[in-house]
Amino acid sequence: MDKLIKFKNKNCNSWVLVLPKRLSCESAKNIHLVEIEFDYTNNKIRRWSAHTYCDEELIQEKGYIDGRIFHNTLEDRHALRMKVAELQNDGHEVCGNCAGHLYADPVA
Repeated sequence: MDKLIKFKNKNCNSWVLVLPKRLSCESAKNIHLVEIEFDYTNNKIRRWSAHTYCDEELIQEKGYIDGRIFHNTLEDRHALRMKVAELQNDGHEVCGNCAGHLYADPVA
């Protein structure tokens, strides 16, 4: 059974994974989850959150892994969880707070 992934920003509807070099912290080593607002009409990102899910600040220039945008659908929530697991299994460091958010029980 799929568990919904809660958004912190009510205007966001999708997610991307960002590389450590996109964080304002120069010593960042982890991949992070970022919420975005995706414009389905124009098929592009309308707005990025200013922070990762765990509240790390992002620099203006943005980049994400594999060019993949994960939408709030059953298929893409599963794909996002699988991508994080794949990255971790391949030896990449993924933020534990961001990854844990993908599995947390939704709060009513």
